[in-house]
Amino acid sequence: GIPAYIIPGGIPSRQIHYEAHIFTERELIAFFNSIDQCPRSPFSPLRCYVIPVVFRLLFTSGVRSSEARLLKVEDVDLDTGKIFIRKTKGWEARIIYASSDLLNLLQRYDAIVDQVYPEREAFFPNQEGTYYNKSTIDCWFHEFWDPLPEASVTKGNHPRVHDFRHTYCVYRL
Repeated sequence: GIPAYIIPGGIPSRQIHYEAHIFTERELIAFFNSIDQCPRSPFSPLRCYVIPVVFRLLFTSGVRSSEARLLKVEDVDLDTGKIFIRKTKGWEARIIYASSDLLNLLQRYDAIVDQVYPEREAFFPNQEGTYYNKSTIDCWFHEFWDPLPEASVTKGNHPRVHDFRHTYCVYRL
């Protein structure tokens, strides 16, 4: 007996159901071998160092690509492996710790990048020494994943960068 308005079906528009792709060990090996062959670029001289490290950080820590992209030098403690994640979903900060292998890689990476940008703010600086834009990591992923034979035989939804986060969780469990 009380008048009410009922929202018609389809509003908001129906979201696409996405099942996460969990990378197999073979796919991970192929992908990381591919990014390790990243050629030098005259337009972005540090790209060949940034790409292998940022994707290893994504896979071994489960951070979101935006969280890795927006890391500051001061957020990464290269002595202890403590990484302070500021810009998270919901704006909640958290702390993660790098494994000893990842920490060693971060230290070697930082020594190289520090020679080019000693006073940088961004831990993963672009060619101007600032932060990469939000689509760059997705573009890199497809640049190195799409040509792989493993990419053509995946079933279901096409893999995305965010699937490294899901894969991290599955492998940790």
